[in-house]
Amino acid sequence: MVKIINNEQSRIFLEDVSGTPWQLFTLSQNKRDGSIYLGSPDFGDYEWLSFDFQDGKPTPIKIQQDKNGHISFHGLGQTHIRTEDNSKKLVISGHYLFKPESKEISLKHLFTVMPKQPDYIPYSPALARKGDQLIKSKKSLRPFVAVALALPRKGLNLNFQPSMHVDEMEEIPGSFLGFHLFPLIHHDIFIFFYYTKHMKTWPKRNMLQYWDGVLIPIFKGRANKMIQVDFILPQYQLTENNLTVTLHMSGLDGLNEATS
Repeated sequence: MVKIINNEQSRIFLEDVSGTPWQLFTLSQNKRDGSIYLGSPDFGDYEWLSFDFQDGKPTPIKIQQDKNGHISFHGLGQTHIRTEDNSKKLVISGHYLFKPESKEISLKHLFTVMPKQPDYIPYSPALARKGDQLIKSKKSLRPFVAVALALPRKGLNLNFQPSMHVDEMEEIPGSFLGFHLFPLIHHDIFIFFYYTKHMKTWPKRNMLQYWDGVLIPIFKGRANKMIQVDFILPQYQLTENNLTVTLHMSGLDGLNEATS
């Protein structure tokens, strides 16, 4: 009999050739309503790219976090950024994760993040807890981007097919820290890592982007410490229990913001 693993909470650690595991963030899921929560030991150093529409045209703006807190991806679709005093910093409507009454469950993009240089080592070390995930690199850490998707826990076989324009790549997407899949309660979390040319400097704050759970924000390095953000519509194909996710990360037009 195969034991079904359910993690109510998972801490995500990164370890490079130094042998030091740094905690990047924590993901947890509510069993009753399917909501997923993103927390971080340095949540007060997060910032989000959002938009102000003027004359029907989007203008990028930054929203900076200044207190500890978390991001709530609610089962029915709303996403809240909350501070430790439970005030809402930002509210976004988007695609649902889980409908408790009908037990309907969906796939969803959770977040794209370019973190500042990891440096947090918790008192409780990596792999001390059942849900801990340790991701290892055979190279020294360098500035990178992580993209997280929530996939329904339905015994699916995942075939992930990313691509990027050759002029933007230094390595094939996923070859740096790889692809990682681990369970929560109703969803498996799939995270892939990549970096592009011109990503030479760690940002001073953790740069996170979420749109609506459908479009996937892709960060790309540009000259003069600029980051371009493209919003990509992935392609999904489900054949029996085989899920293919195709993500064409090419495209040279997007919105730019500075990393510092």
